Amino acid sequence: RNPAMRGEDVVLTDPALPYDILVPTMTGLPSFTGHPIHTLYPSVKASLRQRFFDGAMSQEEARKFLIDHRIGYVITTAQSSLLDHSPLFNNVYQNGVLTIFQIQL
Repeated sequence: RNPAMRGEDVVLTDPALPYDILVPTMTGLPSFTGHPIHTLYPSVKASLRQRFFDGAMSQEEARKFLIDHRIGYVITTAQSSLLDHSPLFNNVYQNGVLTIFQIQL
């Protein structure tokens, strides 16, 4: 993946965590869902995010979703194992509350 071609990475946050509106302040990166008032098509994005974290997307759909929306990082609960076994995700941080994955495309 060429960062110059992709633009700024976007952070996708698990809906089970309350951090999506804090991501820009804490990381300097945009959040996929962020604050509903400052997000284009918030209901569409919330639905896509929910499908992703519910595991309702095939691996190809998930890959396309990540590429189309410039997702570079995913923040999920520490208990979630949805992304642990996929070659698309590299675990870069984990504590007792959350896990951060970097996308490997």
